Amino acid sequence: MITIIDKHSIINLKKKGYSNRKIAKILRVNRKTLAKYWYGHVKQNAELLRENIGVRLIQEENQNKLTNLIYFIKCGR
Repeated sequence: MITIIDKHSIINLKKKGYSNRKIAKILRVNRKTLAKYWYGHVKQNAELLRENIGVRLIQEENQNKLTNLIYFIKCGR
C-alpha cells in the first residue's frame, strides 16, 4: 500500500528530475506502481490545464462582449 506521503514524494522527486528507478529505491516502492501514480498525476494535470484554458477562453469572450456592449451604450448606438 502506497501512502499519500509517498504519492507527494514521487511527484516532488520527479519534478526535481529523479528517475523512476532512483525514486523507487529511495521510497522502497515498486517501479511500476511509482510509474502508475506519476502518469496518473501527469494525465490529471493535463486535463485540468485543458479545462482551465477553456474557462479562460469563455471569460475572454464574455469580457469582449461586455466591452462592446458598454461601448455601444456610451455611443448611443
